[in-house]
Amino acid sequence: MLKVLKILWQNVVGFVSDSCNMMIGSQNSVLTRVKEKQPNVFNIGCICHLENLCELARMKALSVSVDDFFVDIYFDFDQSVNSL
Repeated sequence: MLKVLKILWQNVVGFVSDSCNMMIGSQNSVLTRVKEKQPNVFNIGCICHLENLCELARMKALSVSVDDFFVDIYFDFDQSVNSL
């Protein structure tokens, strides 16, 4: 696809995939093949796993339970709508 879009390997700065060995393993993975072409590429990691880690940290920092948090959001939206 890079050839089709005429994107040079020097312009590839990041690699995002799931975290299975086939994609990011140390031997014969997609990432190792990408690094053969562009050694400076940055492996960002799995976006879903990163989001999960962020959510876990955020929920630990909240002073209310998850259930209470979502109930409060529901009632905030419910009360904010003007009745016609």
